[in-house]
Amino acid sequence: FFSLFVPTMLSPVERRFLELSGRQESYSAERLPTFEVLNIYELGKIVALRFLEWCHENPKGVVALPTGRTPEFFIKTLEAYKCGWDTPEVRMEVTGLGYTRQQWPDTSGLTFVMLDEFFPMLPTHRNSFCLYIRTFYASLLEIPEERILSFDLVKAGILSDTELTELSAFDIDVSLLERKAENEQEDKIKSILTRVDAYCQLYEEQIQGLGGIGFFLGGIGPDGHVAFNQEGCEHQSRTRLVNFNYPSAAAAAGDLGGIEIARGKAAMTIGLQTIRSNPDALIVIMAAGEGKADVVRDAIEEDIDLKRPASAFHGHRGARFYITHGAAKKLRARKAEDIGKVPHTCIEWALNHLSGLITDRPHLVEPTTEYLQMENLLYETSLETRVPVHELEVEHLDKTPQGRASPAWMHSELNFKLLRSCASRRLREKVEGGLRSVSMKHQSILHTAPHHDDIMLSYHAAMHEMMGRRCVDEDGNPVQPKLRPRWGRGDMSDMDLGEASNDNVNHFAYLTSGFHSVNDSFLQKQVDAVRGPDGLYKFLSDAVLAGEITRDYDDLMGEFRSAFFTENFKAQDRVEHIIFLRKMAEVFNIRVTLAYQTLILELGKAIEWLRVEYLNKHSPGDAIPKNIQLLKGCMRESEVDRVWALSNMPMNRIHHMRSKFYTDDFFTPMPSLEDDAMPMANLIKARQPHMLSVAFDPEGTGPDTHYKVLQVVAAGLRISLERGDLQGRPDPIIWGYRNVWFVFTPADATLLIPASADDLDLMHATFMSCFTTQKEASFPSPHYDGPFSAWARHLQYLQKKELTVLMGEQYFTEHRDPRVRQASGFVYLKAMRAERFLKEVEELKAKFETLKKSIHSTDSLDWLDREQD
Repeated sequence: FFSLFVPTMLSPVERRFLELSGRQESYSAERLPTFEVLNIYELGKIVALRFLEWCHENPKGVVALPTGRTPEFFIKTLEAYKCGWDTPEVRMEVTGLGYTRQQWPDTSGLTFVMLDEFFPMLPTHRNSFCLYIRTFYASLLEIPEERILSFDLVKAGILSDTELTELSAFDIDVSLLERKAENEQEDKIKSILTRVDAYCQLYEEQIQGLGGIGFFLGGIGPDGHVAFNQEGCEHQSRTRLVNFNYPSAAAAAGDLGGIEIARGKAAMTIGLQTIRSNPDALIVIMAAGEGKADVVRDAIEEDIDLKRPASAFHGHRGARFYITHGAAKKLRARKAEDIGKVPHTCIEWALNHLSGLITDRPHLVEPTTEYLQMENLLYETSLETRVPVHELEVEHLDKTPQGRASPAWMHSELNFKLLRSCASRRLREKVEGGLRSVSMKHQSILHTAPHHDDIMLSYHAAMHEMMGRRCVDEDGNPVQPKLRPRWGRGDMSDMDLGEASNDNVNHFAYLTSGFHSVNDSFLQKQVDAVRGPDGLYKFLSDAVLAGEITRDYDDLMGEFRSAFFTENFKAQDRVEHIIFLRKMAEVFNIRVTLAYQTLILELGKAIEWLRVEYLNKHSPGDAIPKNIQLLKGCMRESEVDRVWALSNMPMNRIHHMRSKFYTDDFFTPMPSLEDDAMPMANLIKARQPHMLSVAFDPEGTGPDTHYKVLQVVAAGLRISLERGDLQGRPDPIIWGYRNVWFVFTPADATLLIPASADDLDLMHATFMSCFTTQKEASFPSPHYDGPFSAWARHLQYLQKKELTVLMGEQYFTEHRDPRVRQASGFVYLKAMRAERFLKEVEELKAKFETLKKSIHSTDSLDWLDREQD
């Protein structure tokens, strides 16, 4: 269906945010009014203030607000404003943002409608949306229980706690409502589903009896879903039961205990017609970050289609999108608008670069923002037209919307060729810089990561030379790294460990324990293995009597290494079971120097407690006790121990930082100076790195783990520099990397590193053998149904294909270096000096942490803002 933009009246708050954004009120390509803000904090502000405006006008209205992590800063902003409403700081801020009312609105007269709820799930479960609205909304908005319309099936008398609990053991197939049950179990489930379906119909009738929803706020999922109205659902849909598609199941996996559980569950959800049935409703869809850019573009720019649930709101006069700059990144008219404003002065930078006046390493130069916009335009034009950059002509600009919008000076033959030459040359420089960087020698290298697989999924395929393993033979031809395939107990010494060549020293710092990534089924497998099918704990007894619990850890890793290269999977499993026993002793404070029989008895008791009191009673998604968090974290940490053991690294090179901000809380705190940044600063001082790597997300989709770790590493580095800790190297090189969640564009990246098919296959094989908690992909990407390593390998293959278009096939077939000629994939990194890195992080932080400490939270990173001495 063709969609038309329907003009809408803007509120004072919307008008002010539109002014601040510098955008137009409407664009011909956009089907819905769209308000663009800098970041997720600003997104929280516009949503909160527009909600307060609406509440003033509709004190007895019907509201439907989202759950999960999407509305975190909407909720926090409301809390902050309400608590500080009478303070000068808050009054000044809200007035400056267009909010004209003097009084806080009375929200106690509102009626609250839940959007959706997992099924089956107890309403008291910590991840239940019923509990969420009572925790985060009811008290904040002072809405009495009787005016909360919820999916609490127990309170409504539809199902009992026992029925919900029993039902959670089974997969839910909503199609049972339309077909005949095939057995007694299905017949029982169908009876329950029929009762729930009837409640959904009643729920819909109650909403319509209230006049429909007056204020709707929702997010947009990876497949474009709104509430749980997923891709392909009817736009006339009403409140109902639905099964999850894969993207929704992947997104819900964290709440439900893994994709293997989420696949078989369902949800109750209001429908698209439920949302839009009130013609006067204000319908706000919010989205943050580059990860949502594709679905946002499709929902806003494309015509009405069942593939795009949010397109159901086209033509509704109260519908609009509130999005961050990152989420707006692919909106064509806005990109064209930005391109059209680029000044002619960017030519000067390109001319200087081509003239050789910029003398430093070419991959570390800092182009102007304006030049980068035009360079990115040329790369996008190349990819869209399938013409290599160096072969582009002015006419090719007319074949893309952004090119047609480029300024007149860009269509000058001379200017175009100058920019084309610079952009093409910079691609070659990035490849050469990548080759040179991975061949570094005599360097201290500190690799850092938020999660334990982040480094591996990003640049493992580019690490062979820096790790001291030759990846080319004497003739310069690529060879599969030879990693001493036999290295077992009793035949190793300190001389066997470390880099075999290049004289680098690599260290690895993992800032979180990663316990969230370890599900209970993994622990159950370990318990079953050491307990044995007969429950006699033969493996435990044999391991203790063989001295495995006190065995040198490097030696144990050597056994794993030998098992990996001989593809002895049974031996690999044996090492993992021994690690599990060692970590049980560590977590449960069992002295490993006890007499063997006593040690066997104590470990057996601890494992039985784990089996009986935790595993048998713990449900997926429940809160995780502290000792189990520690055990899961220890097992997660052991996975990277095994990864780097395969590279011959001694275990004292691996640092498990266990940052304290990483908790089991629903909304986790921000890092602190004493607990998180100082340990990082001290490690930097000890290691004296020439190069330091960090997961780098410049768009910063919010204060998630990656963003927090970025701030911790930056703070640690800044402290080290201010203290003068880095002797003789005040400006180390920073490698920013990304992996399966976000990727660099060729314009963003400054190092392009070739990877052979063997390199990429080794990465995948290493992941599958070492990251045993992840090989079944319990918490996968919503974009790929499988292990992260297969997705990362695929993305790096795609990056090679991308470069082949940009640079031409001939560049690769005739390159002097066999690593480039035989590359199957490419790794994209962003290298920068420490000074530039700290500046970018400070700019990012300034964008995000715009609420004052007194308004938002006592846990913010304000200590990063201090002035340098």
